[in-house]
Amino acid sequence: MSTPTLRFCLAPTLAAVLASAALAQSPVTALLTAADVEKVVGASGVTSVPRMSQPGAGGDLNFAGPDGKLLVMISVGNAQLYTKARQQKEMKMGGERIWHPVLAG
Repeated sequence: MSTPTLRFCLAPTLAAVLASAALAQSPVTALLTAADVEKVVGASGVTSVPRMSQPGAGGDLNFAGPDGKLLVMISVGNAQLYTKARQQKEMKMGGERIWHPVLAG
């Protein structure tokens, strides 16, 4: 019996942080790089993935691990989008259960 894969989405927390004045001053792709994601997840070989190029890569920023599987999907938006995303704790996307932790801030 295999254990289901559980991935998480950092979009609600990061969207609020990234959507501030930095968004108005620079393109979304400059807000977070593959190198930044490598530092956070503690892995090497992270690459940027184009939007909609694979299941789950529907964010403004998408990053895959060295195995090519999506690690992080981030949507950048306004306060209304943040509130909606924060209220939705879990969903299925591409047959996988996607969740985000409740983080302070």
